[in-house]
Amino acid sequence: MDNQLLLLQQKNFRLQALLNENEEKLTVSLRKSELLQKSEEKFRKLFEEHSSGMLVVDPVTTNIIDANRAAASFYGWSIEELKQKSLQQINLLSPDVLMKEIEKTLGSSSQNRFSVCQRRADGSVRDVEVFTNRIEIAGKALLYAVIHDITERKQVEQSLELSEMMFRSIAEQISEIIFVTNPSGVTTYASPAVETITGYKPDEVMGHRFIEFLAEEDIERAISSFQEGLKTKKDSTLEFRYKKKDGSIFYAELHVQYYENQGFIGLIRDITNRKAAEKKLNDSLMQLEHMMNGTLHAIANIVDAHDPYTAGHERHVGIIASDIAREMGWLEEKCKNLQLIGLVHDIGKISIPAEILSKSGRLSPIEYDFVKTHAEQGYNILKDIEFPVPIAQIILEHHERMDGSGYPRGLKGDETLPESRILAVADVLEAMSSHRPYRSSLGIDAAISEIETQRGILFDTEVVDAILHLVREKKYQLPV
Repeated sequence: MDNQLLLLQQKNFRLQALLNENEEKLTVSLRKSELLQKSEEKFRKLFEEHSSGMLVVDPVTTNIIDANRAAASFYGWSIEELKQKSLQQINLLSPDVLMKEIEKTLGSSSQNRFSVCQRRADGSVRDVEVFTNRIEIAGKALLYAVIHDITERKQVEQSLELSEMMFRSIAEQISEIIFVTNPSGVTTYASPAVETITGYKPDEVMGHRFIEFLAEEDIERAISSFQEGLKTKKDSTLEFRYKKKDGSIFYAELHVQYYENQGFIGLIRDITNRKAAEKKLNDSLMQLEHMMNGTLHAIANIVDAHDPYTAGHERHVGIIASDIAREMGWLEEKCKNLQLIGLVHDIGKISIPAEILSKSGRLSPIEYDFVKTHAEQGYNILKDIEFPVPIAQIILEHHERMDGSGYPRGLKGDETLPESRILAVADVLEAMSSHRPYRSSLGIDAAISEIETQRGILFDTEVVDAILHLVREKKYQLPV
């Protein structure tokens, strides 16, 4: 009896344990079901509200099971219409390729991505990027796909590829070196011409900083120029000396185009021959300038010999005129030219008899008219000689006056050259301040007073202001 009771109790214990185990399994199952339901609800909410087009697809038939509003908007079909279609109908892919992408998604635990062309309701075709992943809904393995329209991006990429092809095609045909650097100045591309000009092969240049190939004395200037260019993004043309592979140096002209945070593109042209030609030309010009200076000084000596009582007048007038021009802001080269013109501005006096020029008394009207011809005589002497500046014309006009009362042609105002108007003031200032056979020096104060009185009447206002500032503010002293 006791044994039977014991067996009965054991059966009850086992039955209770089994019941507890089943109850626990049921609880776990219910919890899993609730979690799955919540997960599906979250997916549904995300699916419906997502800004990108999303599709749920049967991986076996490729039929579209569901679509969100964004997908309907993108394709131009309603959600119900999309659910009547398959991926094969909207994708411009062969069935085999499509199934390979689906199998790749099913066989991976991560997201799959591929690009494809898709057809829309209006017949247009768009480039899209598709992100696919597997999902289990109601116990069935499905795929969901996120669709991104990349048509514009593809067009930009294709345009860039075409531009790069064209760039390389052009770069490989021209005789100049074309190179591209990153923001640090490291060369990322060099055209084949680099080997022809420098002896370096393109792959020997790439990966190196551009300044490594400059002559040592140009490196600091190059760094400064490139840093400034990267800041301002202004294209520039520079000249540098470059080292060839054999160690020799050549002159080059560099055209640089800068890009925001991308370094620059440069074009290098070998200008060694041009620099040599320029040096030869500059040497010839220097020689010509020395010859011209010597000729003009010789002419000035002839004038001084003909009229010894005013010796030095032409040299002094030239110095004063050049100083006035500097005060007016003229370029130094023009100032020096004006000083040389001053040397010969009275060359026409060699046609005037010496006894008239050295006469101690007042000149008669006939003699004075004769002296006045020296401006035109000087023009006639020099008019057929080619100079870099219109010397003959300036000499002809240096006695003209702003109101037209001068000679020989009675020109007014701007009808005369600026050099002529400066020379006119310098001539009067020097003449009045110097001793003459027929009178003593009137002094610089009297000369300045006369010039100031005739400001804007006989003499150019800007020229007068310049000499007044020199004398009164800068304590200018006449040359001796």
